[in-house]
Amino acid sequence: MTTSAFGSALVALHHLSGGRLRVGLTPGSTQADYEAVRIPFAERWVRFDVEMSALRSFLEREAPAAAIPLWIASWGSEAGLRRVARHGDGWLASAYHSTAEHFSQCLAYLTNPLERAQKPPGAFPNAIATMYLHLTDDPAEAQSVLEKLVSPYQAPSDLRDRSLVGTTVDCIDKLRRLETAGAKEVFVWPIGDEVKQLQQFAEEVIPSFQPLQRLG
Repeated sequence: MTTSAFGSALVALHHLSGGRLRVGLTPGSTQADYEAVRIPFAERWVRFDVEMSALRSFLEREAPAAAIPLWIASWGSEAGLRRVARHGDGWLASAYHSTAEHFSQCLAYLTNPLERAQKPPGAFPNAIATMYLHLTDDPAEAQSVLEKLVSPYQAPSDLRDRSLVGTTVDCIDKLRRLETAGAKEVFVWPIGDEVKQLQQFAEEVIPSFQPLQRLG
């Protein structure tokens, strides 16, 4: 898809959504995706920089589209965060990497690049996507869910602190630590019995937080 075609699709979605569109962008990190379209994986960031500039130019020519926020996804590398500051209207963090400590360190690093880009760090939005969710009081069930989510080369404990798998109390505690670290939104991914999990999350977890926080 060309930049103009992609930009036109965003303009249409922005209109259909009543101005509620937010766009998350990243070059991706899977080499096989680039091999499939015969683009050298090493060129992904250079190409991303060029395409972001082209997309901005296209949207700026479309008056109704000027307000479409373009969020840059990054797991938190210094190079990635510098691009978040340079190109983004928000930072979309990776739940797989987002312990409270890591998230806090990333926000601290992001301060200077944002100031250089003349973007107030305190007003710069962020969100964490997408955090696995499975509320249960049964430790064995929680362990079973975690084992299904990791590769054969990982231990379930690798994901325990970076997911919302466990009791409601544990879930609230993890989200409070992320909130204290500076996270403004968390998008959740329910594992198994999605409707029931989202209902339980809405009834037992969301009331513990500010009314403006969203269920993703």
